[in-house]
Amino acid sequence: MNAYKCKMCGGTLRFGENQTVVVCEYCGNTLTLPKRGSDNKQQLLERANDYRSANNFDKAAQLYERVLLEDTRDAEIYWLLVLCTYGVEYVRDPHTHRIIPTVNRTQLTSVLLDPNYKKALEYADPEQKLIFEQEAQEIDRIQKNILAISLKEEPFDIFICYKETDASGKRTMESVLANEMYYLLQKEGYKVFFSRITLQDKIGSAYEPYIFSALRSAKVMVVLGTSKENFEATWVRNEWSRFLSMIKNGEKKVLIPAYRDIDPYDLPQEFAYLQALNMGSLGFMQDLIYGIKKIAPLKKIEPAPEPEPIKKVKEQEINEPEIQEDYEPPKKRTVKFDTKDKIDSLNANITEHNHLKIKIYKRAGSFCSTSLSIAIVSFIIILIFSSMKNTFPGFNEIVVFAIICFAVGLLTLIYNLTRLVKYQKTYFNNKVDLKCTGVFTREEAKKYRNHQAVEAGLKECNDKIRNYQNRIKELEKNIKS
Repeated sequence: MNAYKCKMCGGTLRFGENQTVVVCEYCGNTLTLPKRGSDNKQQLLERANDYRSANNFDKAAQLYERVLLEDTRDAEIYWLLVLCTYGVEYVRDPHTHRIIPTVNRTQLTSVLLDPNYKKALEYADPEQKLIFEQEAQEIDRIQKNILAISLKEEPFDIFICYKETDASGKRTMESVLANEMYYLLQKEGYKVFFSRITLQDKIGSAYEPYIFSALRSAKVMVVLGTSKENFEATWVRNEWSRFLSMIKNGEKKVLIPAYRDIDPYDLPQEFAYLQALNMGSLGFMQDLIYGIKKIAPLKKIEPAPEPEPIKKVKEQEINEPEIQEDYEPPKKRTVKFDTKDKIDSLNANITEHNHLKIKIYKRAGSFCSTSLSIAIVSFIIILIFSSMKNTFPGFNEIVVFAIICFAVGLLTLIYNLTRLVKYQKTYFNNKVDLKCTGVFTREEAKKYRNHQAVEAGLKECNDKIRNYQNRIKELEKNIKS
């Protein structure tokens, strides 16, 4: 092995066969190196390092463990496992422009006591050992600061785990669904960690102390996903995998996967033994809240003692505070805040019903596929039999039947296409965004088995969207007034 990527900047390092330490020519940092090994070891290391650089620490750790099967005395591999355990990511400090480590997977155990760190020191040469000790001290200092901040945070009951934005930076469907879930659970009296709101006043500071505190205190985690990719997104996996680790270590916590528009078999393998909920099913939120109440029942609040009677004071003794002209009563501000929340919730409902409309439209499109298939198969049978002679009884009957099937398939296809055009004009204003992800499961598709059910579903969605839009206009008028 004569090429290896820098752990800090990603630049390619070049070194001799027996070197264990090298200075990166791109960032100037001194780095430790793995032992020379087989081509298989090099390939595994490259894949593992790519995963770690992308902050996919779980997959990286699995590959580093496989490398250790080839050489159990490689100090560098044990150190890389330490970086995965604590989620160490190297970033450039905007003030000093130095590359520094950050910790994304805080642990209660100090890095100085980590078994892999001890193994790294055991098999390291003097130069490697010095570097490991210096980096471990820095990681330990960062982690102590994170723990100090997290201990000051109030505990949470529920942690909502989801992907906030897609690759283009737009808000995801999971974010909209999580927003609605957050307000419903808050109304039930639970303290809920929802990053979009919980971390909005933490902009400019590291999020890890607050995420770690919420993961430690929450009794329930709900993981939302509308696609396999979003369940496996780097930071989503980072949160739910840490929560699962706490459960495996004996902590009394429960993780609830909630999916929509995907097959439950596409959920991460780690969820195989968990009871998942379908967000598209009727009564999903009621089932979720009922389940959470059984897992984490709210504490009954003791009634406050009655206050002592207040002595009457003469009116002339009361000095009323001077009211400023721009003073706004607290009640009015609260109403404005609640109104904006209601508008956000109504907009979320509009988005959800627009997605449902497109799914129903796609269901109607599947009728065309069925008709086309019947016509094509019948036409192929006609072609095959037309090239054959009348060699067996019933030959003519089969040909006639195939012609009838072809005609029926063709006529049905034309009818279905006509209905699709009608749906576009009536319910979509000739604009249908077919890029919208999501299809019905087999059970959900049964509800829209014919055009009558499809049209009824589209009409219901349109009516609800119109109703939500009217309510938003009324609320916006209230805010202005």
